[in-house]
Amino acid sequence: MKFQSDFIYQIWVAVWQSREYQKNIIFFILKLFYNKINFLFLQSHFKKIAKVEVMAKKGNRIQVILECTEHKASGVAGISRYITTKNRKNTPGRIELKKFNPILRRMTVHKEIK
Repeated sequence: MKFQSDFIYQIWVAVWQSREYQKNIIFFILKLFYNKINFLFLQSHFKKIAKVEVMAKKGNRIQVILECTEHKASGVAGISRYITTKNRKNTPGRIELKKFNPILRRMTVHKEIK
C-alpha cells in the first residue's frame, strides 16, 4: 500500500509541474484505479512520458528572417534572405549581421525583418 501512495505522490508532483497536461494525467490516474493495472510497469512508463512533456518546451528562442539592405538599393533582381534564431531576452531589438549575398557576390549587411 505504501508503494501506491508514493506513486500517487509522484504523479501529483508531475501534474503540478506541467499544468497544461492536468486533465490528461488526472484521467490517467482514475483509469489506473478503475482497471487495477500493475503499478510497477506504469510507474516507469509514466516517468518517461512526464520527462518528455516537460523537456519539450523551447524557451525564449525564436526564428527570425534576415534580409539584405544593400540589395534593394542596387536595383538588381532577386532577394538575399537568411533564417536564423535569436534569444528574445538577450536581444530585444532587431539583429544586423554581415552575411554573404550570392547575387551581389560579396558580404553585405542583413537586417531582421518582420
